[in-house]
Amino acid sequence: MISPDSSMWCGPRDEMAMLSRIGLPMRVRVFAITDLPDTLDRMKEAAGGDLRFGGWKGFADGALGARTAALSEPYADGPGAGTPRWGVGSHRACAERALELGGSVAIHAIGDAAVDRVLDLFEALRSAGADPSSLRIEHASVIRPDAIVRMAELGVTASVQPAFVRSDGPWLPDRLGPRRLAWAHPFRSMSEAGIPLLGGSDAPVEVPDPWQAMADARTRPYLPGGESLDA
Repeated sequence: MISPDSSMWCGPRDEMAMLSRIGLPMRVRVFAITDLPDTLDRMKEAAGGDLRFGGWKGFADGALGARTAALSEPYADGPGAGTPRWGVGSHRACAERALELGGSVAIHAIGDAAVDRVLDLFEALRSAGADPSSLRIEHASVIRPDAIVRMAELGVTASVQPAFVRSDGPWLPDRLGPRRLAWAHPFRSMSEAGIPLLGGSDAPVEVPDPWQAMADARTRPYLPGGESLDA
């Protein structure tokens, strides 16, 4: 993924063109991180060869570790309920443009309040005719049972990171409290509800080790085991 703000010296079109000239050892789908729909057009124009335009990535909140993931109730071990990152107009405009260009929409949402906001947007996009397979939530780390049902009904995808189970596990019970801990990384409930699941590493934040990730999804270290995925 490339952010248009990642370089002081060149824009997204230049970055894409540079990568195309260098050559890539594999096919790469690039998602733009931007609040400007026009950026998506420029990245689409610059794509070519093994460098493909993937779509748009947005952010609805922060992280549980920093207590910036947006929750519907305050954190159990600190003040506040997180920091929403939601520009209603820009999020919808970028999502619509990405879909018009043949791309997908992926939005980072870790807390349950952020998941709700993303599902509101996805419901509006579905009502306008969007293909649900082009819509996904990145992480959905804390998601209530009612939101799982809603997500399944919308037919959108969840990209989950089993490595978070291990890295979050030691401190997550204190951060969420016992009631909400049952909402953390509920992989089995999501799968049984019919939500399409993708497994990601979140590298370089986490180590890109698929074998460890599969083990974490199965054993759920530090967290309740009722949400384990079978091998």
